[in-house]
Amino acid sequence: MPEDDGQQLQQRLDSVFAALSRTTFLTKILDREWYETLSYQIGRVRPDAPFHCDSARMFFELDHPLRGVPWFEKAQDLFEQGQEDKLAREGRLAIAFFGMDPLRTFLPLLDDRLASFASLHFKEPEVSRKIKELHANRFKPNFRNHVFELSVLGFFALKGVLTDIEVPTSVGGSTVDGKISIDSRRILVEVTFTSQELLPTRPGVHAVNIKPLVKQIIYKIQKKVAGGRQLAVTMGIPSLLFLGRNWLGADRVTSRWGIQKCFSDPTFSQLSGIVVSDSWKLLTTEFHMAPNAATPLTSKEVEVLMEWFGPFVGLT
Repeated sequence: MPEDDGQQLQQRLDSVFAALSRTTFLTKILDREWYETLSYQIGRVRPDAPFHCDSARMFFELDHPLRGVPWFEKAQDLFEQGQEDKLAREGRLAIAFFGMDPLRTFLPLLDDRLASFASLHFKEPEVSRKIKELHANRFKPNFRNHVFELSVLGFFALKGVLTDIEVPTSVGGSTVDGKISIDSRRILVEVTFTSQELLPTRPGVHAVNIKPLVKQIIYKIQKKVAGGRQLAVTMGIPSLLFLGRNWLGADRVTSRWGIQKCFSDPTFSQLSGIVVSDSWKLLTTEFHMAPNAATPLTSKEVEVLMEWFGPFVGLT
């Protein structure tokens, strides 16, 4: 590793933290302590080894290798203005391969969702507790689990349909993450994330057994919708499960197989639908309506959920 890589990493961290400092909500979570901790870790970078830091996961999620490069910034401007036909070949390839800068696209979206959740005027102690949990886990991999849940709830809060959180069920004192109303009736919402990483990270070509990937999805759904758990006891109330995937786990195809298997099993009849997100970011989603639900969604609910989440939608 070149000796100036530590300096380059620090400059990239500075750009991320500057953007965070201008947000409404995230500046309270990925705060000065978060920045100083990562800065200290970067300062210990050795020239003969790649930078690795579990605490830096969110930094890399918000980083972009071409940020500040003039031709790439111009390409992003053209793309945002809907002038893709004017993109030079290098700009077109860069956006296709690396994507847009998350500080321009994803960060404002996430901040709006989380700020909307934080502004809820009901169950304020629960809102405060969840925000404290998010802050406490900002250096840990399971930060994704917490931010995915609050992002989903914040999405519904922004839409004006979130009516409750931490909703008690009728059995065993368990709760469901949220409650929404689209067609003048309640829909219970539960959120889960497939954090287990099953695929190899080593470079090269690998043969992968897909059965564990399918089982990962079935297990996650089963954990929320069967065996007397959360959504399994919502008799007569429609329910919606949000399932976030991680890039080292089940992919879109194996997720569909797992969902189809669950939908064909009467054990999961209390589930009215599933929204699958391709990551914890809730950016690209698919909506799957349960074909044999004990309490099916209304046509209006399906129409709205399809508009918001799929069959295959990139959220903006």
